[in-house]
Amino acid sequence: MTKNIIFFYPSKIVGGAELLFARLAKYLKEKYNLNIFYIDYINGFVRNNPEFACLNFIDYTDDKKTEIDINGYLITPISNIYRLTDYVNFNDNIKLFFWCIHPFNIIHVMPENKVLLKCSSSMAKFLLTHAFKNTFKIFDTLLKYCTEKNSIYFMDYDNYITNKMLFEKSVEENYLPVISITKTVLAQPNIIKKDEINITVLGRLCKEKTTALINVLEQFNNLQTNKKKRLHIIGDGEYLNFVKSKTKKTKNVEVLFAGTLTGDKLNNYLINNTDILFSMGMSALDGAALKLPVVLLPYSYSKIKNNKFYFLFDSKKYSLGTNIDKYKKNGNLTLENIINLIINENKKTEIGNKCYEYYINNHSIEQVSKKLINALDCSKLTAKEYKEILKNTGKLIYKKSIIYKIIRSVII
Repeated sequence: MTKNIIFFYPSKIVGGAELLFARLAKYLKEKYNLNIFYIDYINGFVRNNPEFACLNFIDYTDDKKTEIDINGYLITPISNIYRLTDYVNFNDNIKLFFWCIHPFNIIHVMPENKVLLKCSSSMAKFLLTHAFKNTFKIFDTLLKYCTEKNSIYFMDYDNYITNKMLFEKSVEENYLPVISITKTVLAQPNIIKKDEINITVLGRLCKEKTTALINVLEQFNNLQTNKKKRLHIIGDGEYLNFVKSKTKKTKNVEVLFAGTLTGDKLNNYLINNTDILFSMGMSALDGAALKLPVVLLPYSYSKIKNNKFYFLFDSKKYSLGTNIDKYKKNGNLTLENIINLIINENKKTEIGNKCYEYYINNHSIEQVSKKLINALDCSKLTAKEYKEILKNTGKLIYKKSIIYKIIRSVII
């Protein structure tokens, strides 16, 4: 395969996806002697992180397209499958690779996203195929063609099955799991303090993740115990003030906001303050790599009331979080069960080791980088073919129709 790989994920925020792309880029450059290029803002997060200074950066701005005159592979989230040519100009020979790293990567960029995100997958499919036919046809055509060219991969089962529900005949079950990196420090074998219960929620404070955080807070607040209860929140985002307002109503838990932490600061905070980590996505893997007990969280755009959880190692097909309806079916432990195991039965090390083994076998950067190289080698989608099929799919209609407005008034 070519030695040139280009990562396209410009961003100014600290998030799991940003770290995923940057860590893989760095590893491929250092271990495989590949020419790695990373497209980012001049003031982008990855570009200004000293950890990734070894990468070759290409400038990105919002007001003009980025020129790419390099042969090789371009890797980008599947959310760009329709709009990639709005951002970049590339030569016809470059090959494209789309990675689905969020179940709603595609729905997020649809004109009708505000309605569709409020629906179940089955209802979203009904609306797409009956009310929003233009949107469905465009994405269905693109997905089918790119799938035939082996250029679409899903990070886990939940990402795959969500899109399979929406685009039944246009996606295939191809996985490229996400990664975390090996840590130089590991969790303390004993609980933080004998007279305390220290749990941590790690992740960006966006809408679909905040609902799970609030549910954990409420369940923890209702837990009957003689020990002091402390909840650490690591992360930031547009829902920070909302979370703070909710913590004022939970009088039985001391809540500590640690803000955004990365690298050694994150690792040290986790091992010094966490008995049990609650998280999803790459953040869950960061905890597992430290040998912490990790409980996966669900995502939801609506309020959650749930007291059934499960550990990371009980996950299937690389899943690092699922929607709340599926999550409730898989949950086998209450919060009280989990705390009894870790705190009262002193199984922090045992459960932490199980989470660590799951991470090593499924999400270590060594394993995933091999899968990525093999997947790239199988990708046959050239930029020339992509631009031709994109031209023939038609244009998305962003002007809201009467049908959309009626449906929105009912659902939202």
